[in-house]
Amino acid sequence: MEEAVLILCDRVKREAGTNKATLDGVFDQVATAVPGALAACLFVRCYGAADGPHQLTLLLRRPDGVVESLPPFAFPAAGGKIEGEVNLAPLPLPVAGRYQFVLSVDGTAVGSVSFMVLALAPPPPATPDDPSAN
Repeated sequence: MEEAVLILCDRVKREAGTNKATLDGVFDQVATAVPGALAACLFVRCYGAADGPHQLTLLLRRPDGVVESLPPFAFPAAGGKIEGEVNLAPLPLPVAGRYQFVLSVDGTAVGSVSFMVLALAPPPPATPDDPSAN
């Protein structure tokens, strides 16, 4: 593999007829309640692949040191390129900090992408004399 590109986004749309990809909501950090979950998509493009089917795997390195293996998937290569998207919803986010996806193709690590999870403070508890509590 010569090069791998991984991009986190909200969704990937494909143009009818051309299959051109449009990535919506590209991000490298998310603010959410922790623990929480993320609905996202990972766009994958690898160059220098032999034509035919390839086994792809993703590892997720969490900030607490835990490494999770996501279910493997397959994308075909054509014209020396592998391209596709992986829906990650719902992806559990048990702690705040930096997460990293590591992509392997046919057992060889070829690329990675990181994102930061920022913990939102929980809302303060409502008090009886708080007018917004009604």
